[in-house]
Amino acid sequence: MRSRPNLSLAPRAQVTRAVIERGVATGLGWLQVGERRRAGAAREGILSAGAIQSPQLLRFSGVGPAALPSEHGIDVDVHAPGVGANLQDHCQLRTIVRLRRPGSTNVAVRHPVKLAAMGARWLFGRSGPLTVGAGQVGGTACNVHALGGR
Repeated sequence: MRSRPNLSLAPRAQVTRAVIERGVATGLGWLQVGERRRAGAAREGILSAGAIQSPQLLRFSGVGPAALPSEHGIDVDVHAPGVGANLQDHCQLRTIVRLRRPGSTNVAVRHPVKLAAMGARWLFGRSGPLTVGAGQVGGTACNVHALGGR
């Protein structure tokens, strides 16, 4: 993936803002090892910083409700009152179950040989329990609860 001509990686970097010019996002600004950097987009960009950081970055960039950023010393380039409105983080429930026999993934990852086997399965076959995010089980429980299930 590193050999792609349209991809640049910036290790130890943190995006600080979208660069807005005449109401259009034209690039990104970031800090990398204490140095300010900036890159432009030739065609388009995708802001994918999660449920909390995406609206935060937009607001830092001057996109959002006109009154809020200006009271913090940020110039408003694009009045967009919906940015960050009704913000809700992802639902997360801790699901605890009792098993008749110890055989859960949690037990397996505590065993060095089983964990190494899972790692090898993921590394060489991109399959197995390490391909599933731990939050997906909690997300399923949230969806069942939201639909009125028990």
